[in-house]
Amino acid sequence: MAGFLYYLPSDSPQPPKLAEVQAAGLGYAFDQTVVPRGCQHGPDGGCGHTLSTGPELPGYHPERQIWRKIPGLESGAWVGFETDKPPGPEELVRSRHLDGHWVELNDGQRWLIPCARQPVEENGELVGLCRLPAAIGMNESGEWTRDDVDAKYADLWAVAVAYWNVMIGAANEADDTGLVKFDLQGAPDAVTLALATNYRIGRFEVAMLGLLNDETIAIVLQALIDWPTVRDWIKKNATEVSATDTSDSGSGAPD
Repeated sequence: MAGFLYYLPSDSPQPPKLAEVQAAGLGYAFDQTVVPRGCQHGPDGGCGHTLSTGPELPGYHPERQIWRKIPGLESGAWVGFETDKPPGPEELVRSRHLDGHWVELNDGQRWLIPCARQPVEENGELVGLCRLPAAIGMNESGEWTRDDVDAKYADLWAVAVAYWNVMIGAANEADDTGLVKFDLQGAPDAVTLALATNYRIGRFEVAMLGLLNDETIAIVLQALIDWPTVRDWIKKNATEVSATDTSDSGSGAPD
């Protein structure tokens, strides 16, 4: 199966280099290599170059492909894929990716979501530890230190922290069914950021593949902070407290 194909309008016969493709707003899709091919009649009706991440030589074949113009890019780039071979996680995975949780998205396939914030119990309290790569430094005493999160993952860490705070607050207001309700502005973009950490994919590609719905958005964000572990911890402690209260209330002689 092939990955996504891209088209860049251009009057130049010279194929674009990787740096030019990245400058055109497609850096998320082409972080290492680009395979270009001249195109005399592209999806915009003009000439340019079709691009792929390889190894197949890209081409524009509207009779068997789906193409859409990517909104908001001054370069006028388009993205497409083979109609009967929509890209999946195997074709889009980055050469370097972060460990986490496998979740099933709306395409029925399993995608690896990085675990950015891991819950750990300390002194009876649940705290979240950062699991994203960070620089290693040294303090004045010559001791190794773990510094701030690498700039590459700073936005993802900010999303994880924000969502952690939302969910911890909401957990105290869960309804009788135990379901936590939340309202996070920009949730689809947050999910796209999580996906783009491990896959060569952007928000428009996510939309084209139909990966998201209300349920999958929640599943991805919860995987980002390992919420199942948090939920189990809350349930376990609630059970222990309940058992203690029952024992205390049953002690002593009746009046």
